[in-house]
Amino acid sequence: GNRGYVVTYRQVDPLFTFDLSDPAKPTKVAELKIPGFSEFMQPIDDNHILTIGRDGTDTGRQLGLALKIFDVTDLANPKVSQQFSYSAKDYGQSDAEWDPKAFTYFGEKKLLAFPYVSYSNTGTQSSLEIFSVDTAAGFTKLGSIDHSPFYAKSPYGYCGGYFTPQVRRGVFL
Repeated sequence: GNRGYVVTYRQVDPLFTFDLSDPAKPTKVAELKIPGFSEFMQPIDDNHILTIGRDGTDTGRQLGLALKIFDVTDLANPKVSQQFSYSAKDYGQSDAEWDPKAFTYFGEKKLLAFPYVSYSNTGTQSSLEIFSVDTAAGFTKLGSIDHSPFYAKSPYGYCGGYFTPQVRRGVFL
């Protein structure tokens, strides 16, 4: 449409909003600086953007994996309307941070699924995380499908090739 959104992937993330009504002259309308950064953005309706990335401090220190909903109803005044952050005490990551195919949003049912792996001194956990996403109510974690027992098996594949058995994708049927 006539709107555009850009993030910079810096540790203190500006979300830029653009007016694209004149494609030859895109105009920056606003810039929202927030701690952390977004790595993948998915529009969920005309006025909201769903993101996955990292929470952070005002000084740029990365914290846990974070889900955010940006309200862009007023292009000149974007804001974070909802957020869910994982604890930073266990290092966690998701393939959805760099692979858009790992971020599964089913808009009709307002469901989100993505793989999550965390590493701590107690071991490795791998799961498919499932959330209900609502622009007014925020994020509700519906559950996790645990894939961790597969880590107990040998990580070596055919001909000595290495593979990791974590969840990579989710599909809604």
